[in-house]
This record gives sequence, C-alpha cells and structure tokens, in this order.
Amino acid sequence: MEKIVVMADIRLVEIHRGHVKVQVDDRVATINGEGLLPVNGRLPANYLLYLNTFKKWDALFEHLEIDGKIKNEIIDFLKKTNRLQNQLRK
Repeated sequence: MEKIVVMADIRLVEIHRGHVKVQVDDRVATINGEGLLPVNGRLPANYLLYLNTFKKWDALFEHLEIDGKIKNEIIDFLKKTNRLQNQLRK
C-alpha cells in the first residue's frame, strides 16, 4: 500500500531584511535571517535563514513548539519558493 503524505498549507507572508514570516494553516512562524546584496547587481538576491531561531509559533500560539515534521516542511517549502533564494544556516 502506498503511503500518502499530506503537506501542511504553507504560505510565505512576509519578507523583511531581518526575518521572514511563514503561515502554516492558522499559525505564523517568524524565522530570523539576513537579506544579502545581489551578486554583480543580479537579482534575486540571496537570503540567509537562521534555522535555530524558529522554535515556537508567533502570537496566539506562542506556547506551542513547532513540531519537527512541520519545521522540515517549512524548510522544504522555503527551498522551493521563487521569492526567496535561500542559503540555510543552522
């Protein structure tokens, strides 16, 4: 029997110089990072994410830790998105 994997509904909702916000279903997580200057003036510029900075959800759900499976789904989503050329740093 084939295993069906259902990914959470993940959306990139905010990109700033010092962080990105990702919405997963009804919860939001902030991931700190750094927007980097474009190399040779070519866009898109890279974005460096600090993966150890998102452990809990933002307001309303801040008492809940982000599950490892969801964290991995968020990371996979960010690797694939065209709006954020990311370099992941642990």
